[in-house]
Amino acid sequence: YFLLILCIQIECIKKGAHECVHITTKLAKNGDGSTSKSCLSCDPALPTCHSTCQKMIDQMYHVCDDVCLPYNYYYDANFKLSGCWNEVKPNIKIAVERCGCNPASNNYSINNWLILIS
Repeated sequence: YFLLILCIQIECIKKGAHECVHITTKLAKNGDGSTSKSCLSCDPALPTCHSTCQKMIDQMYHVCDDVCLPYNYYYDANFKLSGCWNEVKPNIKIAVERCGCNPASNNYSINNWLILIS
């Protein structure tokens, strides 16, 4: 019984990590901070978020919440932010804001509240 629960929990972690890796890979393809299409770690900092970034950032905050990425996987294109989401979240916030974007505009939580109210 214990082994079954453990296996189910591991599958949930793998699924969450898979979705998180997928969205962080998409964000990395937008740029490493040195291009105008970058969504994270812009240098120099940008005043406005590129049109493709905010939706992906919102998705990253949603699917990566409570996820620990496997070894050699990163949240950013510069291969600096890895490990568990809750530990790197403050650094992600800074990286997102450097590109003029909002860290998790909370679209997901608003939708969840609307469902609960309905």
